[in-house]
Amino acid sequence: AIDAISQLKHKDGHFITINVEYKAIGAISQLKHKDGHSITINVEYNQLDPLLRETISPEGDVNDSTG
Repeated sequence: AIDAISQLKHKDGHFITINVEYKAIGAISQLKHKDGHSITINVEYNQLDPLLRETISPEGDVNDSTG
């Protein structure tokens, strides 16, 4: 069904998400360089916490009020 929606809307693809209790998973992330360029990639679960700690969040990968 999701492929049909992508085709009808002329999109290359869609992401489907589900709400689950905390489980170590990766995240689709937009990474921005200091010079302004950026890329959007999947950051695997075992790299997400260290990446956040080294950049924008000293606490790392923690749940917020949305889960």
